[in-house]
Amino acid sequence: MATLEQAMLAGCNEIKADSIKTSHGTVMRRLSERYTCSDRDNFNKFVIEHGAVELFEGRIHQSNFKEFISERNNSLHEAGLPPGVNVMREFVITVRKPTVKLS
Repeated sequence: MATLEQAMLAGCNEIKADSIKTSHGTVMRRLSERYTCSDRDNFNKFVIEHGAVELFEGRIHQSNFKEFISERNNSLHEAGLPPGVNVMREFVITVRKPTVKLS
């Protein structure tokens, strides 16, 4: 499966397409983001300073962190991500079966 996904991703990248529809299904390319913490102590201080305890989980809570960043984009823009946080972005492939159209 990983080999097929990489081939489909390469095809989307080559023709600069976010989706390719065929009679057998639709291939969709989307950007996946994951936030990780490389310095827990500094990140903990940041969370406490901003009163943002909803960012805690056993790991960074992905959707809460993404929302936090988007809401504070202007104030954090100059500083970038909070201390101790990295972002990994990658395109991933999703394939859906074709829908049956009733006539």
